[in-house]
Amino acid sequence: MNGEQLQLSLTPASANSLDYFVVHSGVTSAVNAIEYALSRVIESPQNFEIVVIAGPKGVGKTHLVNAYVTEGERRGLPAGRVTVADLKSTEAEREISAAALGDFVSKYELRRAEGGLLLVEIEVVPSVAHGLDAHLRSRLVAGQVVEVAFPSEQELMPVLASILERRNIRLPNATMEYLIERLGRSPAEFSEIVALLDTVSLKENRRAGVKLLSELLRGSKTVRNEQLDERVESERA
Repeated sequence: MNGEQLQLSLTPASANSLDYFVVHSGVTSAVNAIEYALSRVIESPQNFEIVVIAGPKGVGKTHLVNAYVTEGERRGLPAGRVTVADLKSTEAEREISAAALGDFVSKYELRRAEGGLLLVEIEVVPSVAHGLDAHLRSRLVAGQVVEVAFPSEQELMPVLASILERRNIRLPNATMEYLIERLGRSPAEFSEIVALLDTVSLKENRRAGVKLLSELLRGSKTVRNEQLDERVESERA
């Protein structure tokens, strides 16, 4: 074998699943807060709970909150009882848009009236977020506000290995090290490239290994792919 392994999954895995969310030290508090809030709603569906997840882009906020939308239904809640509001700022505007704020208010009022769990994504804690008036800010801080962070340096290899393992993919350590070097500490980017590898390998009936990964990185116009090629060749030697 040259470090590649046949892709074993029969269908592409859904991104909106806790099965493909890797818990590490930077997100443990958020997972615990959501679990507690969800348990309160399951115990009494008329309860209204709000959890605000604050953290930088790429840390995995979107994956986490969307996974719990699916998880709420899996645990018996009616569809829509776990709702997501996106208060992330756009790069162009540098602040939360009026449309996003309006969407948050409507979802807040709906969940407060009907009961359920509202999960809010935001890049900074509400106390310092731009574009929030005092009334909106008070609504956010009334819930649980939890900050999330990237994995520690020591956790990067285990996090990436776990993301790969959950899709039945094996890659050589040298290739994993390259991905970490290229993608940095972002679990969201790890998940994105691994999900793409999984999907393309299934669609094209190809091995989900280093050769296909190299092609995908070239196709996404990433830089320094020649370094990956060198590492691939060294693993095959």
